[in-house]
Amino acid sequence: MSVFAEHGLEYKSSQKINFHIPPTIQYFQPKECYLEFDVQLLCQNGIAGQTPCRLSLDAETGAQSLIRDIRIHSGGAGAVLLEEIQNYNTLVALKYDYESNDVLRNKRALTEGAITYDPDNRATNGATKSDLNNHKSQPYTCLFRDAEGQPIAAPDRTNTTWESATDSNFNKVKCLLPLHTGIFGNSKVFPALLTEGLRIEIILESAGRVLRIPDTINPARRGQLGLRFHSKDGKDASLNAAAGNIAPTNEISSFYIARNNNITSVDNVPLVPGQKIAFCKCAGGSDAATESEWFDKPDDDWFASWNHTAIVDKIELIAGDGNAATAGGKYGLIKITLKAIWNVGGGQAGITLAAGPTISNEDGWMIVDASVRNNVYNTQVAAGDFKGDYKLSNVQMVIRQIDMPSGYTGKLMGMMKGGGTMNYDFLSNTNYKYSQLAGDRVANIRLPLSQSRAKSILSIPTDASVYTNSTMITGMKTDLALKFPGTANSSVYPFADMPDLGTYVEDIDSEDTFNLSVRTGLTGLWDELTDYQWFYDGKLNPSRKVETAVISGRKGISQQPLIELEKALAMANIEPLSFRKFRSNCCIGRALALQDGVYDCRGRDFNLQVNYQSLRTPIKNKLWMNFVAHLRRIEVKGDQISLQV
Repeated sequence: MSVFAEHGLEYKSSQKINFHIPPTIQYFQPKECYLEFDVQLLCQNGIAGQTPCRLSLDAETGAQSLIRDIRIHSGGAGAVLLEEIQNYNTLVALKYDYESNDVLRNKRALTEGAITYDPDNRATNGATKSDLNNHKSQPYTCLFRDAEGQPIAAPDRTNTTWESATDSNFNKVKCLLPLHTGIFGNSKVFPALLTEGLRIEIILESAGRVLRIPDTINPARRGQLGLRFHSKDGKDASLNAAAGNIAPTNEISSFYIARNNNITSVDNVPLVPGQKIAFCKCAGGSDAATESEWFDKPDDDWFASWNHTAIVDKIELIAGDGNAATAGGKYGLIKITLKAIWNVGGGQAGITLAAGPTISNEDGWMIVDASVRNNVYNTQVAAGDFKGDYKLSNVQMVIRQIDMPSGYTGKLMGMMKGGGTMNYDFLSNTNYKYSQLAGDRVANIRLPLSQSRAKSILSIPTDASVYTNSTMITGMKTDLALKFPGTANSSVYPFADMPDLGTYVEDIDSEDTFNLSVRTGLTGLWDELTDYQWFYDGKLNPSRKVETAVISGRKGISQQPLIELEKALAMANIEPLSFRKFRSNCCIGRALALQDGVYDCRGRDFNLQVNYQSLRTPIKNKLWMNFVAHLRRIEVKGDQISLQV
C-alpha cells in the first residue's frame, strides 16, 4: 500500500517531508518498503538571464543524495525517537562507493536515478572512465525537442525550447529508493500496531550539493575528455595551421569540434542551444623536466578572453566527403554556430578573440560550460552564483504490508496484556561530528560513545569549506581567471602545496590532468593525512600507526588502511565489493568486533588520533562524520515504548 506525504505532495531543496505510517497496517516488511517520488531538475528556475545547460544528480548515489537527514519516531503521543541518521547521504555515498559492482550500479540506475557509464560518451585519448560523463542515456534530460516538445531528428539542432522554456527539457524521473536506515534495512517483520505506527521525517539537501554537469564540459575534471577544438573552418587540412587556428583579434561566428572522445554525432555533444561556453586550455601531459603529472603550470594560459559572450545557437554535423580541404573534412565534423551579435548599426558580427594565446587543437583547447560558472567573457571570473534547484512531486512511501495468519494478532496482544515484552533489534548508525581546522597538523578526535552493542566506526573527513553553488557543481572556484593561479616557474604539486582551485583535488593523472571533486560534503578527503591510530579500552588500536601517506599523496596504495576499512564496512552491514573509490572517498574504519560479536562502549574513552605530517600543507577545513554502527532494541511492554541503545 502507499502512504502519501503530509502537507502536500511537492517539495523543493532544504524542505521537510513527513510521513505517518498508521498502526492499521499492523505488520510490514521494512526491507521491501520504498520511498517513491518524481524528481525534476530546474536549471533556469525562474531566474532571469540564467542560461541553460544539461544537469543531472550525483552519478553514484542518484536520488539518494537528496536526503540529508532522516528521523524515525514511534506513533502516538509519545513519539519516541527510534532512529536518527544525520548526513544520511554521506553514509549512503560511502555504501554505494564500496558496495558496488556492475549489477548493483545498473540496478541503481534503473530505480534510484544513478548514472552508469555509456560507451557512446567514452574517452578516446586515455582519460579515465566516468559515469558522470553520460549525458546521452541518463534520465534527466532528453536529447533535443522542438517547440511542440517532440524530439528533433539529427543533424539539425535549432529552434528548440532550451532557451524559451529551459526547464521543460528536464524529465520527471520516477525514483524508487530503499531507505538505508536500521529499521527499513531490516529483514524482520515490523509490528507497527505495537508502536502505534511510525512517523518518518526527511530533510532534503541543498541543490548545490547534488546537481552535476557532464565531465565533458567541466574544465575542472578529466581534461582530455573534453570537447576538443578542431579548427575555425572545419577543414582537416587546416588542423593546427594558421588557417584553422583562432589567433588574437580574429572574429568568429562558428567553429568545429574535433572527433576526439567519440564526438562524431550531434547526440554525443552535451551542449545545448542557448548555453554559454568558454574556451579552456585543460588538456595536456606530464612534465618530463620536473617529473610532475601536474600539467597546468602557474601563470600558464587557462581561459581565453573574448570581446563578447559566446552563446551556442546551432549544433550540426557537417558530413565528410573524403576531402581534407573541404568543411567537414574526410569523416565529418560537429559545427557550433554562435548566436550573432547585433551591432549598433544593425549589422551582425561574431565574437573576437582578445590579445593573448592562439587557440589551436595541439595546445589542448577545449570548449567548456560557462553557464554554471556564469563566466564574464573577457575576464572569465564568475558574475554571480548559479541558482538551479530540483522539485519532488507525487511523494509517497510504498509499504509492503504483511497479512498474518488468523488469530496471530489476538494471541500476540493477549501475551502483551499478560505482562509480556516485545523486543525488536536492528542495526543502526549514529553520527558523531567533529570539526577540524586545516592548520591542525595533529588532531585528537574524542567520541563520547554510549552504545552497549557497537559493531564498528566509520570516520569520514568531509570538506567543511563554504562554497557557492557554482563551485560545488563544477568543483572550480568562481574567482579563477585567465591564467592558472601562481607565479611563473613556481614549483608544482607534489613538490609544492596543492593550489587551492576550489574543492578538493581527488586525483592527478597525466591524461586527466586533475580532477576536482564535485561531491563535496558527501565524500571524505585525505588532504595529506599521513597516519592515524585509535585509542580506547586503555590501549592503542592497532598497536602501530596505520600509514596513509602513500594514498594521500595520490601516488599509490597502502594495504593496511584498506584492510582495516574492509573489516569495518563488513561489520556495518556494508558489503565491501569494490575499492575503486578509495582515493576519492576517504574513510577511516575500525571494526570493534567481528562476525556476530558486539562491543560495549559505555564508560570508555574513544579517541581517533590523526597526523598530518607531510611537508605539504593541508588546505581544507574538515567536518568528521563518525558513523557508529550498533544494535538498537525497541522494547514494548504494556503501553510503554522504550529504546535501548
